[in-house]
Amino acid sequence: MDEQVKINSKESYHQRDEIGTFAWALVLIWGGVVFLAENLGLLSRWKFPIPGLPENYHFLSAWPIVFLGAGLIFLVSAILHIILPGRRRHFTGHMVLAAVGLGVGLGQIFSWSLIGPFILIALGLSFLLRGIIDR
Repeated sequence: MDEQVKINSKESYHQRDEIGTFAWALVLIWGGVVFLAENLGLLSRWKFPIPGLPENYHFLSAWPIVFLGAGLIFLVSAILHIILPGRRRHFTGHMVLAAVGLGVGLGQIFSWSLIGPFILIALGLSFLLRGIIDR
């Protein structure tokens, strides 16, 4: 009897978080696409002139792009969790994953002294929003 209750609770938990499942699937697909692009040499073709750096310098590599994409995907999923009724239970984890993904991705491009405070502010605001929504 207890096993049946556990199975039903696990099934209902996973059924209630289709957004999370979809987000993780998109992250894996995004990662595969980015690594394929890097392996085919497509990322090295994009060069952006940055003052003070050599002309052939390019900062685009697969990992920062994967983290940026994952952060954006989790940010959208967190927003969907907030907007859709009955889904708010899962949004804090997605906000943390969004902050980490965006922070790591942007930290490879910009200075951590600039990105770090924004990540902390965003996390703090998400926890406040969680407290307000729960009431």
